[in-house]
Amino acid sequence: MISKDVYLTNPCGTYSIPYAKMKTFKQPKDLDIFHSTYISIDQLNSYDVQTFFRLKHDLVYVKVPSVSSSQINLENDQDELIFMINQCYQHENIYIDKQDLIKLITTNTYDANLWLKIVIQNQIVGSIIGCVDDEMKEGWIEWVQVLPSYQGRGYGQALINALLLKMKDKASFVTVSGNAKNKKDPEKVYRICGFTGNDYWYICKK
Repeated sequence: MISKDVYLTNPCGTYSIPYAKMKTFKQPKDLDIFHSTYISIDQLNSYDVQTFFRLKHDLVYVKVPSVSSSQINLENDQDELIFMINQCYQHENIYIDKQDLIKLITTNTYDANLWLKIVIQNQIVGSIIGCVDDEMKEGWIEWVQVLPSYQGRGYGQALINALLLKMKDKASFVTVSGNAKNKKDPEKVYRICGFTGNDYWYICKK
């Protein structure tokens, strides 16, 4: 791994994932990862390629959320949260279970205050999960989702802004990544919330 100081000069251009994750990441043998600066898409014809953006927020200015949110209570909300997340990611064939949540809450970057939800008529319609690496003072967004029938109402932006406000006292900056080809264009939402950058990563299966 590169040094912490080098990473901090350009987090999103150095690694495709947060530094804390990189420390334990074991790259599969059938996977190559390239930053778009160092390779052209034409050179990747032999791969099955997914393109991911990685953006950064400096936490200097954070917008006030337009909708109120509250903290997720895993003891009561777990099943509904899993169902909602899976509903939101059906179009990407991503599914989680209780073990995926357990993995998150047993890491040293877990912070219960960074798990937020929006509830409408006693139903969780949106949620966001954030993490913070105390060593690097790097926060990142793990998941953000809004039920399909509630999308387009600003709930995603409200969750992101609420999380950023909570991270201001815990982190020096926040990163996020996502599928650059996602038809729902999450990159646009993050940029509206103040994330910046032009770092794209090719995740390539041989």
